[in-house]
Amino acid sequence: MNPPIDQGGWNPDIHDALPRILAYAQTTLEHDYRAASPLRVLRETGLAHTHLVGRVHSPLVSLLSSRELARLAPDATYWHLIMDDLRLDGLKQCARDFPDLLRIFSID
Repeated sequence: MNPPIDQGGWNPDIHDALPRILAYAQTTLEHDYRAASPLRVLRETGLAHTHLVGRVHSPLVSLLSSRELARLAPDATYWHLIMDDLRLDGLKQCARDFPDLLRIFSID
């Protein structure tokens, strides 16, 4: 089994002016230059809090529950992955539960 990735993150109890970006990504070749590297630069330059969710060397994606997402309270979500029924259901659930949350979706 491939362990989950947990890159970045923020303390959900601390609120500051920085935007919070939560990303879902597969660990494919595109993972680093489409999600991990840009998020790392935003975090390291102090422009945003970022959190990347995925699985190491796997096409599988770990989706957070609505409760976990509510606790993290991101300002935006970035979805970089290959679409299938599970991921589409996750995206729909996010839209249903958090209609005002910005959702950015990309496919290679």
